[in-house]
Amino acid sequence: ICNECVELAQSIIDTETKAEAQKDFTNIPTPHEIVDTLNQYVVGQEEAKKTLAVAVYNHYKRVNASLSDDDGTELQKSNICLVGPTGSGKT
Repeated sequence: ICNECVELAQSIIDTETKAEAQKDFTNIPTPHEIVDTLNQYVVGQEEAKKTLAVAVYNHYKRVNASLSDDDGTELQKSNICLVGPTGSGKT
């Protein structure tokens, strides 16, 4: 296979992969919707649920932005550390 064919094939694969990945991140739930879902499983911990919901929402926005070539805006990555004793439900 010539180099030109390899580059063409790679370009096609990249385009299809990017299109498939974008489909998965088009319907991002809002932080409020994420908190509502967490409320079904987690009792109390309101501040933690809100913080986690915003972090998850921003993560998906960042992933979605990295998949699109709109305006070059870059969202900063952030981390959350859940601390507590064994068996307290951090996972």
